[in-house]
Amino acid sequence: MANTSSKPSVEALKQALAIAEKIQRLETDLAAILGESSDAPVVAKRRGRPAKVVLEVEEKAPKAKKAARKKRVMSEEGRQRIIEAQKKRWAGKKRS
Repeated sequence: MANTSSKPSVEALKQALAIAEKIQRLETDLAAILGESSDAPVVAKRRGRPAKVVLEVEEKAPKAKKAARKKRVMSEEGRQRIIEAQKKRWAGKKRS
């Protein structure tokens, strides 16, 4: 809908105003549905990891102490298998 004149016509201005009012009403309706205030500015979402949200149930429940985990022990045979496998990988890299 390109207009060749440098100034928009009265009809074009009325149409633009009607569209702007409709957009404003839709934004207000959307804010009401989402529970936001209608005069709050639209803010772009923040990039990255979202903030940790603590639920009310978690806040009221007493925190249980974590049981200490037993230290895992590897057998000497298991250690030797891992060492040999790693040496094979290093030897393969040296050949390349």
